[in-house]
Amino acid sequence: MSVGSFETLGYSSDLGVIHPIRVQPETSEGINDSLTPISPGVARFRRGGSRRKFGNFARFITLSAPLGEATATTPYASARVYAKVTIFAKDVFDAISLGDEYTYQSVTFTVASKTPERIA
Repeated sequence: MSVGSFETLGYSSDLGVIHPIRVQPETSEGINDSLTPISPGVARFRRGGSRRKFGNFARFITLSAPLGEATATTPYASARVYAKVTIFAKDVFDAISLGDEYTYQSVTFTVASKTPERIA
């Protein structure tokens, strides 16, 4: 659940053009600050929804953290919680590796996957 209404921020495509993108306010925290200024007359990027739909989709990482602690009788956590975070800048995305720790909303996650942008 979001902490507020959607915001329109700047997202840098792989080609370096700054596009508008609507995201929830918690997405734009930390090293993931939005880019400015937004280039005039460019297409909007999408953050969510089915990537089968037509349109430009932003790059993102999927984060994973165990829900509950491992014990002697349950050596693995029984469930995991996942979060998807849009990465506004390509150089930040490229610097993130699978297995890296990433703090999001005061919770330490592990980077489970990276999904590049898709331009239709």
